[in-house]
Amino acid sequence: MDIIVKLVKFGEVNTYSLPQGSTVRDLMNMANETFVQGNVTIRHNTVTESSRLTDGDKVYLGRTLKGNQSDVFDVEFFKIGGGRAIHLGIEDGMTIKDAIEMMREEDSATFFKANGDPAYEFRIGGVQSSLTSEIPRPANESETLRIFCSQKMKGNE
Repeated sequence: MDIIVKLVKFGEVNTYSLPQGSTVRDLMNMANETFVQGNVTIRHNTVTESSRLTDGDKVYLGRTLKGNQSDVFDVEFFKIGGGRAIHLGIEDGMTIKDAIEMMREEDSATFFKANGDPAYEFRIGGVQSSLTSEIPRPANESETLRIFCSQKMKGNE
């Protein structure tokens, strides 16, 4: 039976399925990433290449610039009506606009009209939110916070 782990790198979250008993080295190979000692953490702890992974682990890759890497939590932008969901790792205090600006340019551009106005309405936990709304941390850190994005139409603007 495989285990599912998430690799968080510079705000982007990718999910991998690995065999039981896999190590951080196995994940790095699968993700085509380079392991740098001291820059990989799981559950607030720095790990080695030979550290074993367990189902549900979130592996954080990259230098800690401020605070602890574990300050990052998962967010999914879910476009209603089609398109792929976009997963990010973000920090407390970030707004919807901050998160969109972290996306790859081709992804972030889809959230705005040619004139710069938002192309979507956003809902977090059923509550309408704006680009300047702060994204709340989920109560359960193992959960991914889903932001529903519905395209703005003349009738719902």
